[in-house]
Amino acid sequence: MEPPFTLNILFIINPASGGRKKIKWEPVIRNYFKQLSYQIDFFILSGKGDASSIGHWIKKLAPQKVVAVGGDGTVSLVSEQLIG
Repeated sequence: MEPPFTLNILFIINPASGGRKKIKWEPVIRNYFKQLSYQIDFFILSGKGDASSIGHWIKKLAPQKVVAVGGDGTVSLVSEQLIG
C-alpha cells in the first residue's frame, strides 16, 4: 500500500517582525500541524546573510510550499529567493 501524500512546507520566520508584543510563531505553527499529515520545516531569520541562507534551505529541502511569516520586508526577501 502506498503511503499518503505528505505536503512539505517550509516556514521562514522573522522573529523581529511585529509590534511590541511578539508572537513565538514556531510553537503555534507546530501545534496547529501536529495532528495533520504535513512535513514542516522552519528557518528563523537572524538578520545576517539571510538571503543566501534562505536560498540554500529552499534548494536543500525542496518544499512544495514556502510560507513567509513576518512583514513586507520578510515577504519581499523570501519572494526574491523563490523567483531567483
